[in-house]
Amino acid sequence: MPLLLMACIAHENTSPIPAVLTEQTSEKLIALATQPTVPAGSLKTAQRDQREGHLKVMFVGDSITEGGDVPLTFTWAALGTAALQARGAQGDNRALGRRTLATLLDPNYLGQIKEPTDWHLGFGPRDTGDRTWVMPGVSWYQQVIAANDQGQRPSLYIVAFGINDVFEASQFKGRLNTLVARLQALPNHPSVALVTPVTPEMPSTGPQGGNAPLPVDAVHEVASAIREVATERQVVLLDVNRLWRLLTEGRDVVSGAKAAPRYSEADLLGIWPGGYDADGNGFNHPSRLGHQVTYLAVFRQFLKVLDRP
Repeated sequence: MPLLLMACIAHENTSPIPAVLTEQTSEKLIALATQPTVPAGSLKTAQRDQREGHLKVMFVGDSITEGGDVPLTFTWAALGTAALQARGAQGDNRALGRRTLATLLDPNYLGQIKEPTDWHLGFGPRDTGDRTWVMPGVSWYQQVIAANDQGQRPSLYIVAFGINDVFEASQFKGRLNTLVARLQALPNHPSVALVTPVTPEMPSTGPQGGNAPLPVDAVHEVASAIREVATERQVVLLDVNRLWRLLTEGRDVVSGAKAAPRYSEADLLGIWPGGYDADGNGFNHPSRLGHQVTYLAVFRQFLKVLDRP
């Protein structure tokens, strides 16, 4: 077990953890892979609002962020929101499963009274108490950038798309650039953090039937585009894809260094076909362990950076 992960998970997780190797070189790589990339000044607004006691963080993304095939309280975003609330901040999750970055940017993609049978027609609550933030007739984008009841806009946007965008990977970078530019131009100049996608199950072992195996190369192309946009727009990067590939493939895609793999795909993704109360879906939705690794090893490191003066 990597020391960084072992200390965190032993404290917060009671579920069994797969046995793993402990190489010193691997420990150094994992510690490096979990560190957020934080350009100078990129967290100015978030850190100021945190000091003043009114930090508001908005999560936006797809089903991995909203929650799919695990209880909603086990997702990495829910764990992150709980940590934010514990320090007096507000976390707001307006991610939508099945959707893409193109859907978010579509001004005609409007909220509905309830979730339509065909999700392409809009979005809404799936049952009582679900997606309570949805305003019928208002676009998803407008609801993401909307101020709260006190007129306060989010201090920090955490943007986590990629898995559902792989079939239009060539257009993803341009769309992400557009979104980040719009967010940075908002009146309160919010901080922005971009999250790379998890690694889905490899095509050779993808589930048969309901879903076709995802083009994994396109997932990695999207992850590379996110890294580029983070550098070009000078925003925070939380590189989940880098960590997952290091843990499952034994290779650091940034430095090229190699280490022993720590987890199998089944450890981090669960078993197909999953379900609402399942533990991942063995395809593209992380298991509880997958979410915990993402939160404990990546997001918590980011919170430590956020706490710096």
